[in-house]
Amino acid sequence: MGCFYQIRNEWFSGRRYRIAAPSRLDSTTLTFIAERVERSLLRFARSWTEAARASMLWANLQYHLEGDRMGRSIGAVVLGYLTMFVIVFITLTVSFLALGVDRVFLPGTYAVTPLWLAVMTMFSILAAIAGGRICAVIARKKGAVTGLLVVVFVLGSLNVIPALMANGTSAARSGDVPNVQAMMNAREPVWFALLLVVIGVAGVWAGGRSRFAGETSRTL
Repeated sequence: MGCFYQIRNEWFSGRRYRIAAPSRLDSTTLTFIAERVERSLLRFARSWTEAARASMLWANLQYHLEGDRMGRSIGAVVLGYLTMFVIVFITLTVSFLALGVDRVFLPGTYAVTPLWLAVMTMFSILAAIAGGRICAVIARKKGAVTGLLVVVFVLGSLNVIPALMANGTSAARSGDVPNVQAMMNAREPVWFALLLVVIGVAGVWAGGRSRFAGETSRTL
């Protein structure tokens, strides 16, 4: 391949280097340069195409992964809340049948006794912790636990409305009342309905935190 410039070392006349005028390029050199440029452009085009394909595949994979994670998170929130509902329903039903109507309600009314409030508090804490734990185990991310916190807070706040509407009023209770009717007519204080919201949120947070705290300790 011909060179573009010829550098001649001259030690006479006090000059060290002189750059001569460019020599004329022949057809062989031009052809060689054109082929090299063409190969470089083709190589660049292939590399760019492969990079574009890889980028599209990666974006598609990320889309499906995000969809799977979102579906897992939604399912975890639903199962966490169902866990809370089932635990509360079963434990309170068994406790009501075990205690009896006279120990659950105050005499002649549907206002509940302090004993029943204590039972509800205990099992509500247990259900909230279990629901938060189940949600964290299934979702494997803290965002799902936060979603369950929001659901518990919203639904718990809605349950406060009937307590506010029935505040200070309670129908008279006769001696022979079916258990289902007695449970449907039960009246809790407004402060206790608000307390259940706090218990639900705190319990879910504690259950989810225990899952991630255990994972962190194992990694350490």
